[in-house]
Amino acid sequence: MAITTIPLVTLTAFNSAVANGTALALDATLGGFLTPTKKDGKILVMLINNDSGNATTCTIEKGNGLQGCGDDLVVDLAASAVKVIAIETGLFMDVYGTNKGKIIFKDAAADTKVIAYELP
Repeated sequence: MAITTIPLVTLTAFNSAVANGTALALDATLGGFLTPTKKDGKILVMLINNDSGNATTCTIEKGNGLQGCGDDLVVDLAASAVKVIAIETGLFMDVYGTNKGKIIFKDAAADTKVIAYELP
């Protein structure tokens, strides 16, 4: 399979509705990426463990820019769990290299589905 392009739903304004997207499963080997449209934006990420019998771990890799300091963000998901996390693009987006402009997600078991919402 190929790396998964994570759907990014852009919320255009406060108090304004938009159509929802569909969460997609991360590739077991390559994971997935999302491409924010704003350099210093905030993104709400929904992580869904699609496995009803096993826990899994989803990793959001830190970016390689000036703000990308510290460790990767590791989120533990119990079986069938759904978690939502707000992230800042500056901390997680790659600013150079092969994944320039992307935020990378990994899940070794490929049990995690992801959808993201870019906040106004």
